[in-house]
Amino acid sequence: MNSFFKANSRLTIQEIFSVVDIDGTCRLHPEPTSDDAVTHPTSIEGAHENAVIFFDSEKKFLHHIPTISACLIVIRGEWLDLQHPSIKARLNKGENKKIFFLTCDNPAFYFAKIMQLFYPMPQYAGKKRQKDNISSRAIIAKTAILEQDVTIADNAIIGENVTIKKGAYIGENSVIGDDSFIGENTYIANSCSVHYSIIGDNSVIHPGAVLGCRGFGMAHHKGDFIDIPHIGHVEIGDNVEIGANVCIDRGMFDATYIGDNVRIDNLVQIGHNCHIENNVVLAGQAGVAGSVKIGAYSMVGGATSIADHVSIGKFAKIGGKSGVISEVKDKETVFGIPAMPIKEYFRAIAALKKLGKK
Repeated sequence: MNSFFKANSRLTIQEIFSVVDIDGTCRLHPEPTSDDAVTHPTSIEGAHENAVIFFDSEKKFLHHIPTISACLIVIRGEWLDLQHPSIKARLNKGENKKIFFLTCDNPAFYFAKIMQLFYPMPQYAGKKRQKDNISSRAIIAKTAILEQDVTIADNAIIGENVTIKKGAYIGENSVIGDDSFIGENTYIANSCSVHYSIIGDNSVIHPGAVLGCRGFGMAHHKGDFIDIPHIGHVEIGDNVEIGANVCIDRGMFDATYIGDNVRIDNLVQIGHNCHIENNVVLAGQAGVAGSVKIGAYSMVGGATSIADHVSIGKFAKIGGKSGVISEVKDKETVFGIPAMPIKEYFRAIAALKKLGKK
């Protein structure tokens, strides 16, 4: 264990279960006493007799279970076959090697809930630096509207007619450009640049993010370029998390739109006029060209490139390092360059290998 993060104190297994069993579908086996407790969650490799761990595959679970030292193990319910030789071997180690199973339908999700009990997520909203929350070294326009419990850190710049709702936090050296709107309890970290933007409530913008730059639009004539003015803006929904050094360009006429509950990893580029619906996930270094539409609950893998004006359906999945140049349908999984349905991709790879052997 490193010394950067300190776990909350010892928690009983009953306490953990009462909090994480949010929909009544989890089960504990065997029934713990009020004294049975754990001290922190950890990896499989770091497990010891007071730890919590989880398994994301049945094969891995059955491989490790005979020798694992963890006290509480989070697994899928159908994996707990008490007559399986590996599980019986572990259960027969005796009282000094006590073990409990929390069974559920999504071990990674419930393990994350347990981790939050021991290591609460940073409470970005309303973070206070000093008694009045407003640094004397910040530059704030007279026309800016700052509601109660707003924090403005050192060297931040707040432009004309900016509105910052209650509980919001603006970090050191960040710039909030004229007329921008920052929602309640939204956290904007150090060295961010926010212009021509409307940001909803309870969102988190990590260091170095740039929102609202002019999009990459130009007209070409006889060897010369002329830049096209972008008179739109960026609109960010509620509960959005935007990673470090993400760039989101403003729209040409209307909004570049990011819906609620979207998660954008570090170093992602989103071009002008894009429309990204609720609950979308974009992994690191993805590049989304202008006017792309991504449907709700879709997932875009790392280092993926999406060409301009492409539509991605709802619940779609795009594998990492793919190149998307055409429509992706609802619930479709695509991969490769150019991206194609996953089964077609593997058939193409198999055919290519056969050609190489001739």
